Amino acid sequence: MRIWLLLTLVSCGTGEQGAPQGPEPGAEPADAVITLVPAPLPTPTEPKYASTHVLIAWNGAVRAPATAERTEEQARALAESLRQRALAGEDLEALAREHSDGPSAPRGGRLGVYLTGTMVPEFEAAVASVAVGEIGPLARTPFGWHVVRRDAVVEAEVAHIVVSWKGAWRSSAERSQEEARARIEEARTRLEAGADFGEVARAYSDGPTAETGGDLGTIAPGQMIPAFEDVAFVLPRGQLSEVVETPYGFHLILRR
Repeated sequence: MRIWLLLTLVSCGTGEQGAPQGPEPGAEPADAVITLVPAPLPTPTEPKYASTHVLIAWNGAVRAPATAERTEEQARALAESLRQRALAGEDLEALAREHSDGPSAPRGGRLGVYLTGTMVPEFEAAVASVAVGEIGPLARTPFGWHVVRRDAVVEAEVAHIVVSWKGAWRSSAERSQEEARARIEEARTRLEAGADFGEVARAYSDGPTAETGGDLGTIAPGQMIPAFEDVAFVLPRGQLSEVVETPYGFHLILRR
């Protein structure tokens, strides 16, 4: 956890050599000033980190939403109150969905895995200063005040086939949902019979990865829709999933 340095400055006059003079014996240093100075956070040492955060922006912060009318002081106070709630055991993802001003709010503030050096330094340092699963110190960046949690680096190499229907998210398909279900089941039957996944993906998938055989590369939590991730990260290596439904369509997922 963050280490604090305690500096006590006593302005009781100085001697001839400029050294502070202590109070008279038995006297209370009434004019003592105690200042808490935060120690520098450690430099991240891992090549990758993963985190979840709540961003509280203020009016004038970089990319602050138009609804952010609070001052920086108000933003900090709100962020600290949310941090204390998280430290007391409240779910950080629920707090992010309710309060965060960041684009990750709908997915509970999950940022997934990122390479060290790709985030704002102050943010990375706050995450790196605590152990996995812990809430870090508040981080101030040009985007606002962040409540951060360090997450475990979890990754999976996957490929998928998606068959969409008319009305599914980002779909240009004209088929019905029932027709989409029949098509994904047909693709699964071919795979179970030993067909090459890449060839089946190129023939059946509606996704932009169809041309590359459905390859999604390496993914991390927070990068995909939850219904997809809930299956992808528990699949054993080399195993094909059952049909998975998301707002984008029906999926078959292969964990490589």
